[in-house]
Amino acid sequence: MIIRAICLAALLLVHGLVVNGAARAAAHSPPAHAPAHAPPTHAPAHAEPSPATAGFAPKLIIYLAKGAANACGPGCDHWIAVEGTVDRAAATRIERFLRAVKDNRPIYFHSPGGSVEPAYVIGRLLRSRKVIARVGRTIVAACAAGSQVDDACLKIKTAGGEVEAEL
Repeated sequence: MIIRAICLAALLLVHGLVVNGAARAAAHSPPAHAPAHAPPTHAPAHAEPSPATAGFAPKLIIYLAKGAANACGPGCDHWIAVEGTVDRAAATRIERFLRAVKDNRPIYFHSPGGSVEPAYVIGRLLRSRKVIARVGRTIVAACAAGSQVDDACLKIKTAGGEVEAEL
């Protein structure tokens, strides 16, 4: 269990640094179709999500999910879904959420990375609570096909209670 929590924190840390580093490098490189003498392009002040974070919630969200029998492993049909970009307040939200959950559900993470320090705090929190943590994407049945991060779907996920889903 401890190794899993440490691996998750390391995964969030390494993935976040690699993804964010690649996004920064891409923002300061000229496009492939630009002539060699063209000045480097810069991201606009109102930058849209980078390709690395497209398809993810802008901040980490946590919600309860339930699926078919054995959806999250043998004898497991309920889990905690954690998805989106790790932001500065992510660890606080996860800790508050876990205090309210009375059973021992596994947690499934789906994240492009993000802030490093909260990832370490989340790893220590999971280790101290002996939580089973895995990486997997939760697909909510009530959301339209291919729209797991639009406003309507995020509202469903954060409304409280369990949502029907699959991993």
